[in-house]
Amino acid sequence: MAYTPTSVFGGPGGDQFSEDLTQTCRLAKIIVRHGDMIDAITSVWITSTGLTQQGPRHGGAGGEETAIDLAPDEYITRIEGRSGSQVDSLSFFTNKGEKFGPFGGDGGAPFVVDHVKVGGFFGRSGDMVDQLGFFVAADC
Repeated sequence: MAYTPTSVFGGPGGDQFSEDLTQTCRLAKIIVRHGDMIDAITSVWITSTGLTQQGPRHGGAGGEETAIDLAPDEYITRIEGRSGSQVDSLSFFTNKGEKFGPFGGDGGAPFVVDHVKVGGFFGRSGDMVDQLGFFVAADC
């Protein structure tokens, strides 16, 4: 599946990251570390060979960890968040009508990414997720 990048949300701090989706079939799990902000985000995919592959953690080890497990026919269709100089909060919505979040705090300005199929993430991170964008395909 071909993915395109969305706009980015957040600030210029941290180091740049971009997930390689060339061998992935679908996003199977998202691991979010959160407190007053989004501390880290990690993707887990099912590969083209049927294996589970966990990507690197983008961000730090602070906050509480929450894992979002997606069913084989479930995917993220909408993301609501808040960002300023960092990513303050995230909520994920699926094609099955599930909502996960909000994770993080209530600072920053709101943003929405809608009518998509999320495959992975890119942005900037250090001890926190400073900036976040989404690799998306058109919603099926």
